[in-house]
Amino acid sequence: MAEFSGRSDLGRRVAARRTELGLSREDVALRAGSAESYIAYVEEGEARPDGG
Repeated sequence: MAEFSGRSDLGRRVAARRTELGLSREDVALRAGSAESYIAYVEEGEARPDGG
């Protein structure tokens, strides 16, 4: 059984890909038409197990 790490897999993957591409959160936010704070939320937000 996988251990709960607190950070979502999606967030880890988004951050890793952003870094691979040499982009800042601001760059990603501008390209996505979003706020930089939302990109930070996606990357750093806690995963919430469904409890099921």
